[in-house]
Amino acid sequence: MGKRIWNGKSKKVTVTVVVLLLILAGEIITFRNILFSDSLFGAAYDGKLNNYFVEHWYKVFCGQENWKELICFYPAKNVLGYSDIMLGFSLPYSVLRFLGMNMFSAFKWVLIFTHVLGSYGLFCFSNKCLKLSPWASLVAVVSFSFSNGYNAMMINPQMLAVSWVPFLLITLYYYFANWKKKRRHVFALASLAIVVLLFYTAFYVAYFVCVLAMISVLFFLVCSMFRRKNEVLRQLYRDVLSHWKEYLIYGGIAVIFMLPFIQLYLPVLRSAGGRTWEEVLAFSPGWRHLVQMNDTNIVGWDSMTYNLVSGFPIVDLCIFAIVALLVIFVRRKRERTQKEEFWDFIFFYLLLLLGFCMIMTIQVHGTSIWYVFYKFLPGASALRGIARWLSFMTLWFGIVSALFLERARNKFSWFGSWITATIAIFVFCTNYTPQAIGTEWSVSEETSYLDFVSRPPKDCEVMYLTDCERVAERQSNEMFLEATLQMQSWAIADRFSIKTINGYSGQEPRGWNVHPQDEDVDQEVRKWLALNGITDDVVYAYDIGTNKWTKLEY
Repeated sequence: MGKRIWNGKSKKVTVTVVVLLLILAGEIITFRNILFSDSLFGAAYDGKLNNYFVEHWYKVFCGQENWKELICFYPAKNVLGYSDIMLGFSLPYSVLRFLGMNMFSAFKWVLIFTHVLGSYGLFCFSNKCLKLSPWASLVAVVSFSFSNGYNAMMINPQMLAVSWVPFLLITLYYYFANWKKKRRHVFALASLAIVVLLFYTAFYVAYFVCVLAMISVLFFLVCSMFRRKNEVLRQLYRDVLSHWKEYLIYGGIAVIFMLPFIQLYLPVLRSAGGRTWEEVLAFSPGWRHLVQMNDTNIVGWDSMTYNLVSGFPIVDLCIFAIVALLVIFVRRKRERTQKEEFWDFIFFYLLLLLGFCMIMTIQVHGTSIWYVFYKFLPGASALRGIARWLSFMTLWFGIVSALFLERARNKFSWFGSWITATIAIFVFCTNYTPQAIGTEWSVSEETSYLDFVSRPPKDCEVMYLTDCERVAERQSNEMFLEATLQMQSWAIADRFSIKTINGYSGQEPRGWNVHPQDEDVDQEVRKWLALNGITDDVVYAYDIGTNKWTKLEY
């Protein structure tokens, strides 16, 4: 008997180790094109933007800059509120910078480790909290961390903050696991800390988490109305309502910690306003994008904006649908207990919830369920790239898929572990992207260019970029040339510890119209400075074609 138990434990440990090694292999495959080179995440505009946001925080920690003001869009105020704040990434990033790593490599490794930790965090949640088998847990990890949807999000590095969400799920689990113990307050506060940090890092991710939580609660309340006689549900409601006072305290604590965030973003929202519905529709997915992959994926169709509208491999959706139908609708002919009825309800609820969430942002002839949220939910009008919701849903698709697979394995004797293992590998293959992580710049390219730029005059306090000979246009005819040039100016200003009138972000200051390739850029700079009452700052223009600095005459 003892030998049999030992063999069972040994087998379980072996399988767990194999799965953990497979996850590590998946990480290496995912990051293969940047892991063994100096290539960096994303493009030379959005990727670089995020890098300079965390560099800003490093200088704040060093006492060199004001936390709300960036060196771009000078002399506009509250510039940090024009985009995601990136605070969470800046903490480990600053440690690496203090240890001597350059700013580009430091951010790259922070993002990679974030992704790795998210993968293992999700495995831990699935295996330890949900009590799923290692193979089912692997399905959850593969469907999320190695999905094309997640891969597409990485062109905007702030979206990697979604890898923190598994740790939020872990803290929430232990809060409910310690329901009648005082230690539950520790896990409740830890959950609050993660959500608040998400807002201070990547607004989209934090807002999506809150929207999903709201939808989940509403769906649960509606669905449970059809199971009013179930005693398990009644007890659940009684337990939750008995803690209403502490929920108010938690909410008050969250509001206090969110006050600086509100103070930063509210003036920007008042000044710039929300996105128009037409803007939101332009970045909303259609029906075909539910199964949209990028153009070099094994399964899928072409899309110029795949990074915003990537969905799920159609074969993965088919597998999920088949397993879900088996689990929910194939029942054995015997009387079920209250607990069994409760779990049948939970799986049916999860199926409805996931289905609704996966179609709620789909637009048909200019209409979408999301319009209700856009119109009535505070903060929703600030979101433009709403198609990122589909990529965000890969996490929950993975978790629910793993739950259904595990229930199928327990419900049907023929559904062996080897089927789950095969599905995990198959899901990885259908999401495999041959070109790996999107990257358009590297450490060597960035540092060599900055080394090439001539040093500004000693009296230079502020700069802006010009391209009188239109050198950049001849060298690159890319769609985002303007954004690249704006970030180029930011990089030069950072190198020489000066301010720049140029800027690139999710929002722009009112009255700002400074574009490096415009023929009247000097006049626009004068207008902008006059608008802000600046008359005596020493301002220089740097021409990228001649590598020369020219003093601006007011």
